[in-house]
Amino acid sequence: MLTAATPASAAAHLARMPLKQGVQLFGTGAHAVPVPLYRAPGARLLWLNQRAMLDDPAFHALGGDVAAYGAHLLAACAMTLPAGPCQHGPDATGYADRYGGVGISTNGGSGRAALVNGYLVKGIGRTPLVGETVDAMHGSGGAYLEECLRETIFSEVVGAEFPHSAIPTLALIDTGMIQHWDDTATHWDDTVDVPAAERRVLLVRACFVRPAHLERAAGFHSPNPKEGALDFKRVQHMFAELTRLLGAERLAAQCARFARHWAEQLAYAYVHRLSPSGNSTSNICLDGALLDFGACAALPSWAQIMMIPGSPATGNELQTLEQAVHSLCYHFGRSLDPAFGEPAMYEAIVAEARAAYARTLAVEMLRSCGIPRHLAQQGVDGPLRGAIDGAVASVLARYRKERFDIYACTPEPKVTPDLHHVWDDAPPPHLVRLRAVLDALACDAGAARSKSGFLVRPRAALYREEMKTVLHRLLAAGPQQGQSEQDFISGLICSTVASGRRDARNDMPDAVACGFAVAPRFSLALYRCRATGALFAAIEWAAGGMFAAARPVDAPSPHASRAGCLAIAGWDARGIALAGAAPVRFECFVAIHAEDVAP
Repeated sequence: MLTAATPASAAAHLARMPLKQGVQLFGTGAHAVPVPLYRAPGARLLWLNQRAMLDDPAFHALGGDVAAYGAHLLAACAMTLPAGPCQHGPDATGYADRYGGVGISTNGGSGRAALVNGYLVKGIGRTPLVGETVDAMHGSGGAYLEECLRETIFSEVVGAEFPHSAIPTLALIDTGMIQHWDDTATHWDDTVDVPAAERRVLLVRACFVRPAHLERAAGFHSPNPKEGALDFKRVQHMFAELTRLLGAERLAAQCARFARHWAEQLAYAYVHRLSPSGNSTSNICLDGALLDFGACAALPSWAQIMMIPGSPATGNELQTLEQAVHSLCYHFGRSLDPAFGEPAMYEAIVAEARAAYARTLAVEMLRSCGIPRHLAQQGVDGPLRGAIDGAVASVLARYRKERFDIYACTPEPKVTPDLHHVWDDAPPPHLVRLRAVLDALACDAGAARSKSGFLVRPRAALYREEMKTVLHRLLAAGPQQGQSEQDFISGLICSTVASGRRDARNDMPDAVACGFAVAPRFSLALYRCRATGALFAAIEWAAGGMFAAARPVDAPSPHASRAGCLAIAGWDARGIALAGAAPVRFECFVAIHAEDVAP
């Protein structure tokens, strides 16, 4: 029996299911598909997320020992489906979870993932939930090093910046297996340059609930004639168990809350030109955290951009959300509360989601102009709202006249983002209307221009197709002499995250963001103080005691009394020195984008 949860813990449960609840939802008796798993004999830990592990009770049960926790994950998760007959019984039973919705083609749920000893492990092999019509590459069952690096990098960037975060990768495990592609699989799409052989890995995450777990997989192509009945029972089971976990009222309220959160995620993604693409109820957690970033990409403008065939162009993603809400209302109406089946309920939820999208769009466009978050929110929630919406719509309309795709590469747009020029003495004509609104907000124009210039810079390191090429090339070259593979993989992740970051939750009104410093054990947002011109760091997260010897920012900086702000003594691309009794250097990957900041 699942115990009742408080509102705060209920949200956490949706994204980090404890072992008992994960098994209850997706394991024995949950109408998931049991799969026999065998230990991968050559398995080894490639990368461990030392931030995400802090949320795993198993880490604390092991006394906070990082090495012991890595060994625990390897023992618990380094399992795959057998490629052929085995001489002994399975080492463990995994459970491939069924889910539905419109974003899974002809599959019936997890086609290459399963619940394994309380963790969701992607790449175990082809499960029975792969549809019969799925092509060889998408139905291989494996997860591959390059794609898992991309997924991990995007989950770290999105998790740090988006309003409702992302489901993080907990670990990457090398299976010791190599996938050899034949010409048919390799060249199924001329836009994809896949090496003839790729390393198979396992991507480990905490257990979480997708909205798609509450929807039928109506399009599943399976040879089993009883699949429909099993899928129906699975949906009923999921509603029953979530009702026990959250309570009927909270679960009902979560439907509308999810739609609002998803709308806010979509609006933020569009403004900051970092689109998850592949938007569906299977690629998001029920609390709104995003996941599965295989199609994610940074974008060069606010044009209408086609990211994957058949999906709406960027800026039109609310179409997908509204279709999803229609499906969820149908299933909530059948399995929880008949009121969800009424048109009025659907219309109310969609109206709230549209309003949340519009508000987030306006706030984030103002922030992209360099307006501090609190002023942007006050402006959008005050009497200037109509003028703000009109000015924002006018600016975006100019970009949205252009249409292109990024299937093979990221082209240079004909209309490039120039939002920081809104602060010119004579702004371009298309920004004059927006400038009038900004002037009414009474902010520091010089600081706003610098902030805007940083925020709207292209994230070229995260252009999808180019990123694939770079990662394949670096993986082919391998570690440098004397460098361990674990350090090599960690370096690829940390350096790409640092260069791909633009936004931070730390909003410093009297400072200008200029970069990020990222390491396995910490992440720092870097700023230049407007009053003193000095660089300082704001801790985004850090392992315990990491910066105990570092000195806070000195007076007269207005940040001298701000918790977590540290004085910087020096930096280069591979490390940062924080001021203290003596400067203390921390190895990390530093990306500073402001042109007027030199080491």
